[in-house]
Amino acid sequence: MKVVFLGVKKRNEKTGVGKYNQDLIDMLNQKTSINAGFYYVPDSKYKIGRFIINYIYYPFSLFFLSRKNFYIIVDESCTFYSLFLFIKRYALIVHDLRNRDLFKAHISSFKDYLSYLQVKFIRVKNYIVPSKFTQETLKIIKNKSEPILIPNVFDSSYEIGDKKFFLTNPLRRNDSFWFNISDSKNYILYVGSGEPRKNFKTVLKVAQEAYTNFGLKLYTVGISKDITSEYEFCISYYNVSDVELFQLYENAFCLVNASIYEGFGRVVIEAQSHGCPVISTRESALAEILGNSGIKIGDPFLSVEYLNAIEKLFNFGYRQEVIKKGFENSLRYKKDNSRVDELYKLIFLRPDQLQKIPNH
Repeated sequence: MKVVFLGVKKRNEKTGVGKYNQDLIDMLNQKTSINAGFYYVPDSKYKIGRFIINYIYYPFSLFFLSRKNFYIIVDESCTFYSLFLFIKRYALIVHDLRNRDLFKAHISSFKDYLSYLQVKFIRVKNYIVPSKFTQETLKIIKNKSEPILIPNVFDSSYEIGDKKFFLTNPLRRNDSFWFNISDSKNYILYVGSGEPRKNFKTVLKVAQEAYTNFGLKLYTVGISKDITSEYEFCISYYNVSDVELFQLYENAFCLVNASIYEGFGRVVIEAQSHGCPVISTRESALAEILGNSGIKIGDPFLSVEYLNAIEKLFNFGYRQEVIKKGFENSLRYKKDNSRVDELYKLIFLRPDQLQKIPNH
C-alpha cells in the first residue's frame, strides 16, 4: 500500500513538524506492505501559477488518484485538499490548534487562523495528534472524532551509564564547528522560531540579565541574525545540521523555552534526550510532555523566575538530578514501531469495515 504524506515543502524542511512526519514515515515503512513517503504540493514562483496548481490542477488530480493510495495530510493549511480525497482514505495530522485562542490576542497570523478554520469546519473523519492536550482540544471542536495519538519520538545517543551523561557540559574546542565561538565556556540555548507564541522577547530579556549576572551568553537556532545582531551576548545559528544541533544541546548550560503555546513541544524532549537541562513554561501541552522533569516556570513572562531557575543549575548536584530526570523522561518517547499500529490498521481497513479504533 502506498501512503502519501501530503504537505507544503517549506514547513517540512528542518522543522519539528518535518521531523515528526519523517519519523512516522520511517516507522510505517518498517511495517509489512507499506511504502510511505513525502509528496510536496507543487509550487510556482508566480502567484497565478501557485493559484492554478494549488486550487485547480492538484485538487482535481487528487480526486482520481486517492482511490489507490492512502493520504496523510501533514499540514493544517492543506486541510481543504481533503474535499478532493476519496472518503476515509486519508487522515489529517493536527499538530496544534493555537489559533483558536491566540488569534484574538494578536499573537497568531491571519494565515494561521485560516488553517484553524479549515480544521474546524471541513469534515475530516480521521485525525492524528502528537499529544493528549491536542487530542482533547480537537475533541472539543470535532466532538465525534477519536484522534489517533502518536507522540513525537526520539533516538538518543545518551545512555545512563555513559560518562558524558554526568559532565557539566563544557564546550569541546577540538571540533571545527566551534571555531567561531567566543571565550565564554557556558551558554543558554534557545531553539525555535521568532513566532510571537514562542515568546522570544522574554528569552532575550532573561539572557541579557543572565549575561550580566552569570556571564552566560545566548546561542539561538532558528532566529535570524538580523534580530540578534545588536546584542553582544547573543550568537545565532540559523541553519544547522542535526549533528551540530545535538552538539549544541550537549554543551549548553541549559535550554530555555518560554513558549506560551505548543501542540507538543519537541525541542524540550530533544534537549533532554541529549543531556541538556531544560527550563520551560508549563503552558498547553508542555506540562504533559515534561511530566515530573525539567524546571517549570509559573509565569512565562516573568524573567525573574527564569533567572532563579538558572541560578539553581549552578549547584552541581541539583543540576545532575535535573539532567538525569530529563533523560529518563525522554525515554518515554523512544522510537517504537508499535506506536503506528492504530494508523496501520486504519490504512488497511476498507471504508465499509471502518469503525472507531480505540486509543491506548
